[in-house]
Amino acid sequence: MPTVDEVVASFKKGETPEIARILDYFREHPNEVYRSVDMQELAPKISWAGRPSGLYSAISALARKGFLASLSVKQFRFFGSQEAIDALKDKLPEEMKRRYVR
Repeated sequence: MPTVDEVVASFKKGETPEIARILDYFREHPNEVYRSVDMQELAPKISWAGRPSGLYSAISALARKGFLASLSVKQFRFFGSQEAIDALKDKLPEEMKRRYVR
């Protein structure tokens, strides 16, 4: 995670901090959901400079704080906008919803 000084410095340079880029990306792509194994694919889309595991940690933290939505299906945890997660949940077969959704 960036420090306060790094965020302030990036604002002064006109850059968007990494957390804002994550939120903007999911807001602009309301039909996309990602799992932990998808972080390597997502990282370049939001210009993530760190390791994919750091991106996953940031997204998980944002979901825990309510800025992003998440849904567990079987052994997978999906992250996305609330709209994307609601659509995923709605489109799952009823049997899967009963057995696997947590």
